[in-house]
Amino acid sequence: MRLIANRQFCYNHAVLTQGMAFDCADSVEAGDLIERGLAHKADPPRVLYEKKVIEPPEVGPAVPFCDVPVPDAKPSGVAAAGGQVLPEPNVSEPGAANSGRRRGRFGIGKK
Repeated sequence: MRLIANRQFCYNHAVLTQGMAFDCADSVEAGDLIERGLAHKADPPRVLYEKKVIEPPEVGPAVPFCDVPVPDAKPSGVAAAGGQVLPEPNVSEPGAANSGRRRGRFGIGKK
């Protein structure tokens, strides 16, 4: 049990001064020291929290967009919307039908 000395006294071959914390292994002996007024129980450690106020930075209006260049309304090189006819695709004539068989050697050692 953790105790704190109320005044100076000898305990286990040591001289304890007022306010000094020490450990007492035997609860009966600790109770005796407390009853005689030589020591008192140490308070359990307390966790202290500190609150800190965080203030956001100043927020103002955004930079105006007056000096930003504006693109042309009708950019060049772009096709106009409409029903324009596209040229005929260049598709080759169909070839021989696929027989479904694989050709050639597959893997090592196969003939």
